[in-house]
Amino acid sequence: DPCNPNPSASTCVYLEINSDVNDNIDVGPGETVIITDGATVDGNVVMNGGELIVEDGGIINGNIAAVDSTIKIEGGSTIDGNIQITVSGGEAVLEINNAIIDGNIASNGINILTMTNTYLTGNISSTDDNTVTITDNDVVKNITITSPNSCTEYGNSVGKNNSGCP
Repeated sequence: DPCNPNPSASTCVYLEINSDVNDNIDVGPGETVIITDGATVDGNVVMNGGELIVEDGGIINGNIAAVDSTIKIEGGSTIDGNIQITVSGGEAVLEINNAIIDGNIASNGINILTMTNTYLTGNISSTDDNTVTITDNDVVKNITITSPNSCTEYGNSVGKNNSGCP
């Protein structure tokens, strides 16, 4: 339970979704939402702070839009939509490992962007992110990395253009 270190009900909300949901999901500061066990969410996820974890074959049929948030997508999970993550005075992290993203990924100014062993049907665009690691992926369209502080990019199969690390 991620709330254990700080179990105050007013600052920590923990929701595990392990059955199908046909609605949008809003994630706010101090909230953690886990989509797991092959559960499908038919709707968009809007985040303003908080954490989203999609694991163990979880599926989101919709877009993810996040500000000052942490997103982890792993364990054979699928996002059938776009992922957009940025910062507005806070911190943000996007970690994708062993997943399918049927859409585009755009990050701007986030602390950590990591994508490994993932199939991406669209583009990945990283602008002004601190630490960027994009390795061993199958990207159907483009990889664009602009102005990172630290950058690692290798082992990717890219269908169109790969700007790689500047």
